[in-house]
Amino acid sequence: LTAFGQYSHGFRSPPFEDVNIGLDLPQLRTRAIPNPDLRPERSDHLELGLRIARPALAGSASVYYARYRDFIDSKVALGVDPASGYSIFQSRNRARARIQGAELALRAPLGAAAAGEGGWTASLAAAYARGDDTATGRPLNSIDPARATLGLEYAPAGDGWRLQGLLTVVAAQDRVDQSAGALARAGGFATFDLVGGWKLGDDVHLRAAVFNVFDRRYVEWPDVRGRAASDPSLDLYTRPGRSVTLGVTLRLD
Repeated sequence: LTAFGQYSHGFRSPPFEDVNIGLDLPQLRTRAIPNPDLRPERSDHLELGLRIARPALAGSASVYYARYRDFIDSKVALGVDPASGYSIFQSRNRARARIQGAELALRAPLGAAAAGEGGWTASLAAAYARGDDTATGRPLNSIDPARATLGLEYAPAGDGWRLQGLLTVVAAQDRVDQSAGALARAGGFATFDLVGGWKLGDDVHLRAAVFNVFDRRYVEWPDVRGRAASDPSLDLYTRPGRSVTLGVTLRLD
């Protein structure tokens, strides 16, 4: 078991895209405009955590806290242009901002798998973050909602195949800065994926997956962030339903 801590002081120049972007998407009624006046961002970041490495459990857990000056908030929603009806976006500096959160990643072989033999292995990955513009007291819309993924994998010893189920749960995005007008929100959702792999030989590997097994209808927050609640194109941002992929890797010496 290892404890760790880290402090860092950061400096970030405005990204080229944030300064110079100029984009018109008539089909989505969207316009992004440049901001040549963006200032560099400075930050102070503190992270504390634990790491564990044992046959029965391995992973890490950490918490972090960061304060920013002139925080570069990419593609901020400025509202709807009454003349064109387009949603306008522009990257902006926020005088002061704060982001805090926690991350967890664990992997636990079960039963015989803990002794290096085939069997079941469970995994968990989770992340939570909260961001605030401390000058205005409003939330940062660029922060993603909490997300967790629970996995269960079976891999028999020596048979060259494995099968994994992944349950992903995402919280609803309830903290939204509505100062530019009523904006779309993303509801919480859960999806289940099945992923398999087969080693057909030393040089041939087969991978197959069924994503969104239960055909859930959902949107990811980054896809609709800043869109007006009344935007008629919101349905275009839904993620795919049930889908199947198949891949083969062939190694040629």
